[in-house]
Amino acid sequence: MRVYEALAGTHTPHSGGGRYVRFTVAVKAPDGGPAGISTRKLVREPDGTLVADHELQRLLPEHRGNGFGSAWGHHMETLYRDSGFDRVELFAADDDGGYMWASAGYDFNSEWSATAILDELADELTRLEHARDTWPGPPDDPMLQQIIDDIAAARALLADAAAGYGQPGFPSAYRISQAGRRPGMKYRRDEWLGSRVMAGSEWEGVLKL
Repeated sequence: MRVYEALAGTHTPHSGGGRYVRFTVAVKAPDGGPAGISTRKLVREPDGTLVADHELQRLLPEHRGNGFGSAWGHHMETLYRDSGFDRVELFAADDDGGYMWASAGYDFNSEWSATAILDELADELTRLEHARDTWPGPPDDPMLQQIIDDIAAARALLADAAAGYGQPGFPSAYRISQAGRRPGMKYRRDEWLGSRVMAGSEWEGVLKL
């Protein structure tokens, strides 16, 4: 990795005030070719609170799924904790970001984010119920049983969400992302209820340190 851009600035009062340093690193492949980029913004808020903002992380498709994102994320989170940061914030997006950040332990940082994901979960439940009701195969088919299990998992999540955002028991992004996952399943190779709901989604995330 190589830092190729860094700058310091001040937020406007409308943006919350405070000063920041933003840096971007180029991620290199083992052969020296480009693999992606990562941009981080380190903010000192007016009251002195330190916040890390993961503004961008993008790897070329051929370099995804090899563990770099997790290793880089854990490395930075350790540095943040050692430096007294309060939290990490980000906007989960792109093809994989919605799932990957949830599976890494980031949770919803706004009610609208949680609502958007729960709406998708409700839509997925409708699709599953239709698939169950129109199932063309035998009733003992394992695929049908998986659909039935996913329906139960989706209903349980939505029932817990009725408590309201921020209340005890409200489903976390991680819990939703792992719903329906069976032992041995791997993201990109397999799909399950949670991965279908979270992949491709967009939401504001936060990790308390």
